Amino acid sequence: MSRETEWQTATAEFLNTPEGQHWPGGANNLTILGWLLRENGLQDAEDKVAALRVVAHEMRERGLLDVPSPPKIDANASPQEILEKWKTALGDDPARIGEAFRKWFT
Repeated sequence: MSRETEWQTATAEFLNTPEGQHWPGGANNLTILGWLLRENGLQDAEDKVAALRVVAHEMRERGLLDVPSPPKIDANASPQEILEKWKTALGDDPARIGEAFRKWFT
């Protein structure tokens, strides 16, 4: 199995872990993740899923995750319309919706 295939498989497995279910994705986060994997000497880790979990946790702890900005919402929008905008903007993922809401409104 090639190195690229190993990382693709590990990434798919990682996305099913608790840390992975809160992963916001995005090019900026992938760049930071790659940098931290190298910084921590994990680019050739045997357990790539564990390496991804460690680095994702570090990114969250250090405030390095690039979480999407809240969607633009019309001032006259109903509560239901507001919730629908949030769901659409965050891929209808309850964990990501809650996390983004807490980040922007608490």
